[in-house]
Amino acid sequence: TLEKLDISDNEIINDATNREAGKLLSGLLKQNTVLTALDISENLAFSDSYSLPFVEEFAVGLRTNNMLKTLLMGANGLRGAAVGKALADAIAANTGLQELNLSGGRFLYEECDSPFVKALSVGLDANSTLAKFDISGNHIGAGGAHTLAAALKDNLVLLDLNVADIELGL
Repeated sequence: TLEKLDISDNEIINDATNREAGKLLSGLLKQNTVLTALDISENLAFSDSYSLPFVEEFAVGLRTNNMLKTLLMGANGLRGAAVGKALADAIAANTGLQELNLSGGRFLYEECDSPFVKALSVGLDANSTLAKFDISGNHIGAGGAHTLAAALKDNLVLLDLNVADIELGL
């Protein structure tokens, strides 16, 4: 049975396939009860509008799969409050996820933005199992950093937080 899946850097998510790719991965998460690690880093095409349909569909499976311990989604350019909220709702409901990597990539279009981080912070605040979170290399701005800090200030579970090179924009 599949325990770890790495499909990073394949650009599987683009204008034509974003919602379908989200549905497929959501179905995988719903059906596979032993998958503990999923790497979908560097897969979104170079447009902000592509990430919302994907994340909305993917989040459905993430909400219910509590066996997944590690989720690597870095360098996917997740942007906007709607995308952040979709992922936040799933993270808040998930009681198994222990590691989340949303680190930025080499290029600006691969990074998360401040509205995304602000919305995501609500889910991080509600999650009680996340021990490792990497948001490094993203231009989240001072507002995003402040919201993130407020959401995590009372978190007693988080042991490893990487906020290196988050470009506060000060």
